[in-house]
Amino acid sequence: MKSYLSFITLSVITMGAISHQAIAQETFAQDAKLGAPINADRTEFIRPIKPIRPSPSKPVDFKEIKCKSNYSAPLVNYKNKYEVVTDPHRFLDLYLQTDNNSQEPAPVIDFDTTTVIALLPQPRPNPSYGIRVSHVDETIKSINVNVEYYNYISDDWAVIQVVHYPYCFYAVPKSKKRILFTETENTYPI
Repeated sequence: MKSYLSFITLSVITMGAISHQAIAQETFAQDAKLGAPINADRTEFIRPIKPIRPSPSKPVDFKEIKCKSNYSAPLVNYKNKYEVVTDPHRFLDLYLQTDNNSQEPAPVIDFDTTTVIALLPQPRPNPSYGIRVSHVDETIKSINVNVEYYNYISDDWAVIQVVHYPYCFYAVPKSKKRILFTETENTYPI
């Protein structure tokens, strides 16, 4: 009985080695047809590497809710420059904190279909500096928001040097994708 079991075990191991060898030979033949180089000892084969293509992106429609500038410092020191707002209560808090002297009512936002992107107040040296969203793109995994810090310059006019705090609120369609921010700085001559 013992020799019979060892015979079965030996034949299974041998058959496994033969089938593995047959698969390797078939793979080598396929690689030779494709023109892929094979190393000298033929134990490993190298397949051509496909170049990584960037994921296609498509533009997303976004709408400005409010862009303004304050000359008084905000009541709250914000930890982040940007915030993705998905809750009406948080939106109302941020909206009223950014401009504590505003007499206009906060806009009504449908948070079932909309996400708000808040560009929170950051100090800038004079009123020629501003902040805005230049474009929003959607990829397979994320929504990319490009935030533009801009400055208008001219040789023939002067700007009062007073610190101000620009801020903006934008509405984008609701999505479960991650929202990523990129920054650009541009100077425009007038």
